Amino acid sequence: MKSSPSVLFAVVKHTRNLGASEDLVVAAAVEMATRGHSPSFWFNFRPPETDRRIRRLRTAGCRIHFHDADNRLLRMRSRFSHTAARRAQEVSLSRALRIEKPVSVLLNQGGNSDASVEAPVLQREGIPYAVLCHAATESSWPDPEFLPAMRAIFTGARNRYFVSKSIRQLTEAQLGIILDRTAIVYNPCKFIEIQPTNWPIDTTGLSLAAVSRIENKSKGIDLILRAMALPQWRERPLSVTFYGEGPHRESLESYAAALDLRSVHFAGHVDDIHAIWQRHHGFIQTSRYEGYGLSPLEAMFCQRMVVSTPIPSATEFVTEGETGFLARGASVDEVADVLERAWSQRDHWREMGIAAAKRVESGYPKDPVGDFLTLIKLIA
Repeated sequence: MKSSPSVLFAVVKHTRNLGASEDLVVAAAVEMATRGHSPSFWFNFRPPETDRRIRRLRTAGCRIHFHDADNRLLRMRSRFSHTAARRAQEVSLSRALRIEKPVSVLLNQGGNSDASVEAPVLQREGIPYAVLCHAATESSWPDPEFLPAMRAIFTGARNRYFVSKSIRQLTEAQLGIILDRTAIVYNPCKFIEIQPTNWPIDTTGLSLAAVSRIENKSKGIDLILRAMALPQWRERPLSVTFYGEGPHRESLESYAAALDLRSVHFAGHVDDIHAIWQRHHGFIQTSRYEGYGLSPLEAMFCQRMVVSTPIPSATEFVTEGETGFLARGASVDEVADVLERAWSQRDHWREMGIAAAKRVESGYPKDPVGDFLTLIKLIA
């Protein structure tokens, strides 16, 4: 039985997989549940029950509703009607709203245009909502036909939250409007204080770790491979190890082998972050775009300097030559250049890592989930 009316979190993604963009709303819902509220969830896809976020919600007693977009009957209907999929999604959300009767809804978008189906439903039902955006990309501007629907997501919201200032600014540019009632929120980092980490004892060379989902459209892993294939990096004692899994691991691992990159390794997923940084001297990430990017901050908390393209988290916490090195953009030339600058100061990587830990500990919010909960009280 429901203890009290509360917030429904609507998780809306085109990618149909859970990731870091769900960590904040999941943590917020769990905290709400511990305070005696009754949060619920609706997903526009069906995540696996084995996912740690789903398990966490189940343990906290949060009710979860799914839209099963892969339902066989729905797929058959979609073959004969281009509106069948949209209508089924609308019905699924409306059903969850009738069951839960939330006082407000938090639309959690993986990007900045994912909720074009859900926002109109909430507007028709007269349910106040806020929208949270985790990413936007320069390469994906709305077509003129879609622009009104994308604008409606935001203009119909009581409040608009973004995980970085740059995502808000790009969204405003793509919408062609300036948004009011906005706020910047932070996803919870795994650490909130410095994690003293032993320096690697291997003296045969230096190594960088890239810790991320192996998804190349955003992560730009091929840029590292192509830079490491340049003659100067084939000769220098520098290695890069990629940690994580994802849809493009096979092709990128094959590409690295085709380039004969003996200094590049794919290690798969590793749960123990501390173990990673005990084996590596620094962090590298060459994302083409990110909503914010927590992996660099985790490395900094573990006293490692960062080499990165100008994603939001890196531009906020990396100072050139002090806590790491920033490329000017996501290209092979820029990655090769930033590696060159980092290599020229390799004798200072350890002290840069110590400075990086102090910088992120003093600058990153201590309680991003609590801060977010304070904000979402304003939705209704």
